[in-house]
Amino acid sequence: MADASSRPFELPAPGSAGDLLLDRATDYFERADDIRASLRTIAEEAGTSHRMLQYHFVSRERLLGAVMLRLRERQIAAGDDYRMTASTRAEYLTKSWASYLHPGNRVYLDLMIALTNPMSDAVEDESLMLVLRQSWNSSLVELGIAEGLTPLQAEREARVLRAALRGLHHDLHVSRDVEGVNAAVSVLVEWVTPER
Repeated sequence: MADASSRPFELPAPGSAGDLLLDRATDYFERADDIRASLRTIAEEAGTSHRMLQYHFVSRERLLGAVMLRLRERQIAAGDDYRMTASTRAEYLTKSWASYLHPGNRVYLDLMIALTNPMSDAVEDESLMLVLRQSWNSSLVELGIAEGLTPLQAEREARVLRAALRGLHHDLHVSRDVEGVNAAVSVLVEWVTPER
């Protein structure tokens, strides 16, 4: 496989061949509802070769990251993205958790877990991780600044909040304790809710 670190991660240009392949790969994941497919299987389902996917995306991990971002673009286009409608960090966390629990978002969440798993080689792709972190944290940072935090403090708290949400999603997956995990989410919401 090509050396991913030698090329910065980025989405293909709109309308390009890579953009078309990304749409087809995203369609496949939405249909299959399973992210364990090999690069060869994804290529076959997208009507191309695995070498062509490698040419456009370098690695399977980068393709999965691109699919995640494309799924988010589709949510935004459908007017169904909590990042665009939350006016406070508390509202962001509440809507984010509801999105985590929505069955229609399973593929997105499975991709997130796979790509942020510390045992995964994807974590070593710093360029991919940088783009995904910026995508996940930007709204929380902006909301934190609007609530009076300094940019540095807003960035630090955004990282804590995103990590906590991912951890709670893992906890829910393992424990199946919906009530207990929901109560933990409410602690996060209270933490970022200004005293009245």
